[in-house]
Amino acid sequence: MPACAHDFIHADNTEYMKQKGCTLFAMVDCVMRWRYTHDLDYAKKIYFLLKGAAEFWDNDLVLKDGVYYDAEDAAAEQADGNNNTSTTLAFIRLVYPSLIEISQLLKVDDDQRDKWNDVLAKLPPFPIVPAESIDHMGDKGGQTLADLIGPEAQGKMVIRNAETGYPFPNPMYKVYHDFNERGSSPGMSSAQVIFPGWAIGLESSDGERQAALNTITYAAQWYDYNNDCTFYPGAACIGYDPNEILKNMDGLIDHHMAPNFMFLTGGGGTEDFAIVPATISAMFVQSYQRNVHVFPNWPMDQDASFGDLNACGGFLVSSEVKEGKVSFVKIQSNAGQECRLINPWTGARVRISSDKTLPITTAGDLIKIPTQVGETLVLVPQP
Repeated sequence: MPACAHDFIHADNTEYMKQKGCTLFAMVDCVMRWRYTHDLDYAKKIYFLLKGAAEFWDNDLVLKDGVYYDAEDAAAEQADGNNNTSTTLAFIRLVYPSLIEISQLLKVDDDQRDKWNDVLAKLPPFPIVPAESIDHMGDKGGQTLADLIGPEAQGKMVIRNAETGYPFPNPMYKVYHDFNERGSSPGMSSAQVIFPGWAIGLESSDGERQAALNTITYAAQWYDYNNDCTFYPGAACIGYDPNEILKNMDGLIDHHMAPNFMFLTGGGGTEDFAIVPATISAMFVQSYQRNVHVFPNWPMDQDASFGDLNACGGFLVSSEVKEGKVSFVKIQSNAGQECRLINPWTGARVRISSDKTLPITTAGDLIKIPTQVGETLVLVPQP
C-alpha cells in the first residue's frame, strides 16, 4: 500500500462509511489461511498486503498516555464518536502477529518489527462493561441494555461495540424465537471479536469468556440481517450451548434458506453461504489460540465424524465421536510444526502411531507432539 493510502481512505467519508476497521477486516481471511496452512509461498503473496494495512494503522493510531487510541472508527456505518472499536482492536491483534512472524521468516523489514510489537503491547483492552452501563443505541438518559433485557442482565459484563459511541447491537434476546429477521445494527458487531477476530475463545480468561458468552446471549443475532455469518461460528468458538446453536441453525435453514442454499437475509450476501460450514467446523475443531481442541463444542450425545479440517500450524485433523466418546484423532502435519492437542480422553493414556516414527504412549491434559512435514499421526485411548 503506498504512502498516500492513509489520505485515500480518509478522502471519501461516504464510500467507506467511517468504518476504518474494514482495512483490517479485508486481511482476516489472508491471516486465517496463513495460520491454518503455514504455507510460506502463500505468505510471500500476502506479505505486502498485510504490511500496507499495518502502514495505515501505524500512522492512524494515536499514542495517548502510553496507550494507542483508535479514534473515529465507526462500528456502525456513518456513526460519529466511535473510539477504540472492539472489532478493530481484535483485528489488529489478529493481523500484526502474523505480519511479524512472516517478516521474520522472510528476513525482511527488521526495522519495522519494533513498531509493530509496540502497537500490540500498547493496545487498550476490549471495552468490557456492565450491561446497565450501556445506554441503548446511544440514547443518553434512555433505557440501558440491562433495562431492555431484564433483571437477569444486572451486573453482567458484555463486550461493547466501542469504548464510546454506538454501544451494542439492538438485542434480540426476547424476540428471536419467532424466527423473524431483524436488524441488530447497521454495521459491525462486538460479537465479531470472537469470530472472525479470534481474540476471545476457550482458552481466554474466565472474565473475557463470560463477557463473550453474555454478549452472544443478549445480542441473540440468530436471525439477523447482517451478522448471521459471523454470529453462529462466534457462538461455537466461545463454547455456547451447542444444542441452542444447532436448534437455531435448523430454524435459519427452515425459515430463511432458498433452494440454492442461499440465505435470504436483508443485509447479507454471498458470505451467508459460510454460516453452516464455518459453524460446524468450529464445533468440531478449534485451534486459533494456543492448542488444538477436538469436538470442543459438540453435543456428545450425537454421533458425528469429520475429516481433514484445518487446524492452525499446518495440520489437517480428522476424528469421530460415537456413543459419547471420541474414537480416534488423526493428524496430518503439512508444515512440520509441534502439535499441541488437548487430550480428548481426560485422564486416559494415549497411544500415538506415526507413519514416520515408532509408536509411543503418553498421558496428560495437554499432548505435545513434534511432527515432520508430511507425517500422519493417529491417536487412540490406551486400553
